[in-house]
Parts: sequence; C-alpha cells; structure tokens
Amino acid sequence: MDYKNILKSIWDKSKLSFFLSFFSISALYLKGFVILPFRFVPATVRKKLQDQSSEPYRPEQKALAEFGFAARQAIEIFAMDSAAHLQEAYPGFDGYHVGEVRHVRYTLITDKQNRAYHVAIRGSENEYNWVDNFSPEFEQDEELNATLHKGYRAIALEVLDDLQPLLENRNYVINVSGGSLGGAVSVAVGWYLDSRGFNVGQIYNFAGPKLTDDDYSYLNVLTVVNKLDSVWMLPLATPLHRYRHQGKRIVIIPARDYKENPGAAEWRIYNDSLLSDFLLSSWGIDRKLDAAEHTAYGTYFQRLLENSAVPDSYGSISLSVVSAQESV
Repeated sequence: MDYKNILKSIWDKSKLSFFLSFFSISALYLKGFVILPFRFVPATVRKKLQDQSSEPYRPEQKALAEFGFAARQAIEIFAMDSAAHLQEAYPGFDGYHVGEVRHVRYTLITDKQNRAYHVAIRGSENEYNWVDNFSPEFEQDEELNATLHKGYRAIALEVLDDLQPLLENRNYVINVSGGSLGGAVSVAVGWYLDSRGFNVGQIYNFAGPKLTDDDYSYLNVLTVVNKLDSVWMLPLATPLHRYRHQGKRIVIIPARDYKENPGAAEWRIYNDSLLSDFLLSSWGIDRKLDAAEHTAYGTYFQRLLENSAVPDSYGSISLSVVSAQESV
C-alpha cells in the first residue's frame, strides 16, 4: 500500500481533513502510548467508576447466537468475494448477494423462513478506504437531520443505492453488521434504512470508528470495542463537534497476560451516560494501546462463544478468523 499516495490524496481532497486527521492521530498517540492519563487515578477509584457505569456482559442465549452470527459476517466478509463463497459459508438460506461499491464490499443474505435480511459491510482493505477514513469533516445530512463523518456518509449512500433495490420485502427485519470502517458504515446504513421506512432490527458496530455527534439511540445499535484498540477512539473531534458512540457499548478488557493467553478478557456493557462517555473516551487510558489488537477481535469472539457454550441458531458456533490486513 502506497502511504505517500494516500497522504497526497487526502491533502488534495481536503486540507481540513488532512489537518483534522493529523491532530486526531497525534493526540491519540500521545495519550495512548506516552501519557496514559488515567494511570494517575488510583486503581480502586477506576474500578469504582467502572462498576458505576457498567456491568458484566451476560446476554441471553438468543442474543448471543445472533451476536455470533453477526460477528462471523463482519470477520469473514474479507473472504466472501462471490455469492458462491457466501453460500458455502452460510448454507441453508434463500438468497445470497455480494456487491462492491466505492471499493467497499457488502454482502446480503436473505432468510425467508425468519423473514429477515442480513447485511454485512467490509472494513478497510485498500487505499481508497483509507482516504475515506481520513475525511472526518462533518457534513450536514438533510434526510437524517444530523451531521455525519464525510467519508462514511459517502460510502453508506453508495452502498444504499446498490443495496436498497434488493430489499424487496419491506416487512423483513434487516440486521446490519460490520467491522472497523464497515462498523461505522453499518450504523449509517441502518440509520438511512430506518429513515426510509424499512424494518431495521439490530445494528452491530464491531471496532468501528465514530460516525457522528448526534443521538440515534432509538435505533438498536450495539458497539463492541477492545480497550487496547485505538481505532474506535477516532476521530477525536472537529473544531465545532465532538464525535461519540451511541447505543449499547460493550468493552472487551483484555487480561493482563492477553499476549500469552489469547482471547482472555472481561466483557462489560456500558450504560449511555456522561460517566460512560468519559471512561470510554481516549482520555481514559490507563494501559498502553496495542495496534495488533485491531485485528484480534475474532479471537475474543471465539472465546466468548465457546465459554458460553451456546449453539448458534443460524449454524455453527465457530468463528473462522480471517487474517485481514486492515487498519481502520
């Protein structure tokens, strides 16, 4: 990947995007690898704040099975380059489609028995994706009456132009999932579909960056992030707005020996509150970030599902962890 070309493309596209991205990454690097501001708060105080703002993640069997299915989609989409591959990985459904627009792949599985559509959106895999990642200016969207990340909004609108004609039954429940860039775009796609009268069920944002500063909490958004991953903490802000995650937020807190004990972690679900926003912000870092943790989510998902011993109602419980060379 030609990083010089990426930087030049961002600069040529928008000087503001270039400087906002540079600010976000520089500030996060200082806080996440050097300063670690929350380490100065006593551990007992940190634990008390965490207990006040969150609780252990213990989903019911049905919710966990649906979580596992969505997680598989978000991870395995990197290998789903045809409808035949999609059908082979997810047998027994009624329709399969793989599309790609604006250099972002999406998949659609049709389940007539349960009257549902399952949509997944791929994370970053090429230079074009990087340029969209680093276009963090806010754009006003009249349809949603909200301000959105410019790059993710552009991807979502092009995905919808291709996807929406395929959603022939408006009464079907639509579940949308994605990881990293695909996680942020999945929220935008679900948001637009809801505004257009479709029956949106659950939106899964795995490791996704932030999309907006607006409140879309009436949607069923589940954001899953890894405490040692930095991608979900970006972008930090613009001169006039503060990016944030909404909906239910699950934080994977890796064990201290996570490198020797892959997948070992505590899972906590954080309430939608100012305290949660503070603890989940990039200012609340008490351990060094780890760039490798952005591609390690499958290991944590696998261990969660195995420890819960819950069969996946859509098929196998196992997650095939695809090695994806993505950064955002």
